[in-house]
Amino acid sequence: FRPDLILVSAGFDGHFKDQINMGYLGLQEEDYYWLTEELVKLANTHCAGRLVSVLEGGYRIHGGPCSAFARSVQEHVRALADGAGSRAGWDPAVSRREGEVEARLYRE
Repeated sequence: FRPDLILVSAGFDGHFKDQINMGYLGLQEEDYYWLTEELVKLANTHCAGRLVSVLEGGYRIHGGPCSAFARSVQEHVRALADGAGSRAGWDPAVSRREGEVEARLYRE
């Protein structure tokens, strides 16, 4: 894995309040922050931090700046901004441990 650049098509219709996903996904604002943070780490590790994000869908716009869409975009942008000053890299060992914890929680 040696990309020159990571391109992100940032969609937010996976939010639990977005009706377009018919309840199949249950992401919250914090999840979008975490996901973006992990993408920034991947970019830092593999392509000198070069990451471009393009805004895509999210259809729960009722509530304007307080909508699920607006709050999710805010968290995505905040993670991009927080990561811009960081050179923290992606650690596959941490990713494996997170997966193990998630699997254990799922079984419980």
